[in-house]
Amino acid sequence: MTGRLDGAPFGLSLLAAGILFAPSALKGVTPSLLDVGEEVPTSFEDVYLEQYAPVVLAGVSYFFNDDGIHGRELWRSDGTSEGTRLVVDLCPGSCGAVWLQTFPGLAVAGGRVVFAGNDGVHGVELWGSDGTPEGTSLLGDLLPGLASSVPGNFTTVNERAFFWLTHDPYSRELWVADGTSEGTELVAPVDFLPHGYPTCSTALGELLIFGSDSGGLWRSDGTQEGTFSLSPVAVWQQGWMNNAPFARLGGRVVFWGRAPEASGATLWATDGTPEGTEEI
Repeated sequence: MTGRLDGAPFGLSLLAAGILFAPSALKGVTPSLLDVGEEVPTSFEDVYLEQYAPVVLAGVSYFFNDDGIHGRELWRSDGTSEGTRLVVDLCPGSCGAVWLQTFPGLAVAGGRVVFAGNDGVHGVELWGSDGTPEGTSLLGDLLPGLASSVPGNFTTVNERAFFWLTHDPYSRELWVADGTSEGTELVAPVDFLPHGYPTCSTALGELLIFGSDSGGLWRSDGTQEGTFSLSPVAVWQQGWMNNAPFARLGGRVVFWGRAPEASGATLWATDGTPEGTEEI
C-alpha cells in the first residue's frame, strides 16, 4: 500500500520522535538544571541555534554555548555542574568561534569531535577536538585566508564525518574527515545548482544517503566513483536544512518523496542502490 502526503511530511517526523523520546528511555533518570550562563532564547538567532544538537563522545556531551563572556564556543558536559565547562576559547574574547550557518555544526569522527569554527585568523574552517584545549586543532585550512571554506551539514558514517564545502555560489564539494588532518579529503564535487543544494543526509551502513527537494536522492561511499544519483525523486522535508526527513527501517532509508511531475508526496524507500529505490 502506498502512503500519500499532500501537505507537510509530519508523519515520519512523529515516528522518529516516538523512537527517540520513548518514555522507557528515561526510566531512572532524574532531571536537573545545569547553569551554562545562557539565557532562555529570545531572538531568532537563539531559536535558530536549537538545530545544533549535541553529540556524545566517550560518555561526554559536546555542544555550542555562549556564556556571555567568551562568545559562542565549544563546550562539554558529563551531566554534572562540575563537569560542564568550556573546551577552548577558539576565538579569544567575546567574538565567538561558531558561525551560525553550518547545518548542523557538530559530528564525531575517529574519536574526536569535528566542527566548523573560526579562530579569527583562518576564517570558518574545519576543526577537531578531543575535549581538551591542547587537543583542539585546525584539521585543514581548506580555503586559505579569511574567505572561508564553510564546512557544513555534517553526518557521521562509520567513524568518519561527511560534510560540504561552499567555494562559490554555484558549486558544492563533498568532503570526508576521520578526525585527522591527513584523513580530511575531497570525495567528489557535486554540482547541484541549478538543481538544488543538498539539504538532508543520513547514514545507511557504510553509505551516506543525501538529497534535496529539487536535487533528487544521492549516495556516497566516500569515493568519487561511489558517489552518484539514486533517483530524481525530490526529498520532501518539513522545515529547512537537515530537519530529519529520513528514517532507517529494516536496512533501508524511508522518506517522503515527490516524483517528477507528481502533484504530491508519497512514501519511498532506498537500500542505497538505484534499483532498490522505490515507492512503497
